[in-house]
Amino acid sequence: MAEKLNVKRMAFSFAMTLALFYLLWAMLLYLIPDAMVNVLKDLFQGIDVTKIARPSIPIGSVLTGLIEILFIGLIFGWLFGEIYNWLLRY
Repeated sequence: MAEKLNVKRMAFSFAMTLALFYLLWAMLLYLIPDAMVNVLKDLFQGIDVTKIARPSIPIGSVLTGLIEILFIGLIFGWLFGEIYNWLLRY
């Protein structure tokens, strides 16, 4: 039988992973904005993201986004752990 996940560790691990990816994305967006907008255009086919992209992103927006990503990561990590442990019963 598989081992149960520690839900708290799962939640914090997921949140920290998302935060690292978010900070990497923000750094790349700062360093090479045109290339990153092109990546978004490829990901969201049919949506012209160039019309909504900002020329520069304030540090306040990055910090707000980081807090939001951490919160979302905690919720999704917790939910994943709970569902995983629940499915172990069957």
